[in-house]
Amino acid sequence: MQSRIRRGELDLAWSHAMDLENHANPFPERRNSIARWRQIAKTDTGTSGPLVGLAADLETRGFKPLDSLHIACAITAGCDCFLTTDDGVLGKRRLVGELQILNPTEFILLR
Repeated sequence: MQSRIRRGELDLAWSHAMDLENHANPFPERRNSIARWRQIAKTDTGTSGPLVGLAADLETRGFKPLDSLHIACAITAGCDCFLTTDDGVLGKRRLVGELQILNPTEFILLR
């Protein structure tokens, strides 16, 4: 998928939720490597009232706060799909009708 993003076959969306999560990464090399993807991203969401409200709504559906923020950012950015390996998020994906949530293997098999 990384190669497909670099070739322009897939668009990457970035968000402040990704910045928050990456900033907490205790490994500087990994943190720097992930941060470079921000420059490749086609869109970068900010924070807005509607986004925060959507994240709060997702929390009421059972998602953890940071997961809710990630998903709300993806919806706000107009993403077709949200990729995750988080089993907790994948187990609740049916609760998010606005966005297709897949693990990377499912994504590759479907696209």
